[in-house]
Amino acid sequence: QFKMDEMPFGFLSGALNNNGIRKEGDRLLLSGAAMVNFIQGFPISINLQDFTILNESASNGQVIGTTSGMVPYQYGEYTFNFNYTLTSTSMGSLETYTAPNGEVYSNVKAVKTTLGLSVNTSVGAGMTTIPVTIMQPQDVVVSTRYFAEGVGIVHSFTDIHYTLATYGFDISLPIPQTMTAAQDEILINYQAN
Repeated sequence: QFKMDEMPFGFLSGALNNNGIRKEGDRLLLSGAAMVNFIQGFPISINLQDFTILNESASNGQVIGTTSGMVPYQYGEYTFNFNYTLTSTSMGSLETYTAPNGEVYSNVKAVKTTLGLSVNTSVGAGMTTIPVTIMQPQDVVVSTRYFAEGVGIVHSFTDIHYTLATYGFDISLPIPQTMTAAQDEILINYQAN
């Protein structure tokens, strides 16, 4: 389990905070509820059971973990259905890696984690309900993590981007039509037990 000195706010630390990590063979497995709050006001929790976040023997481009499902979220009179696919892909090995803070690490594995989302709801129209697409399927979060041998995750860079659909109904959402952000999480110090 990871302990944070400060409240986690990034995609990586938010997913790892208070969750269980265990090593099985050459894989690191994550279990627990990963909170994803990239859209303020719409936190979603993805339940993970033995989701592979690192496979030391995976080849470059090999999918090492994938899970998908739907998380409902009630907002006012609407139930938004967040349909997700979370995928981890090996990006190969590096003999050395220099983190943005200048620290150099040896024997590093890179892993890309992608969160694909689509969002829909239903709107009442007279005696019927009409399905409404709020967000077309898109890769909303793309995070590259660097795992150094004997240390763990030393750097995580995350791109966040979404564009909402134009849906033609009067649904007032407290989020912008489009959003782009980047998060950079860098290991400053660590203690291995």
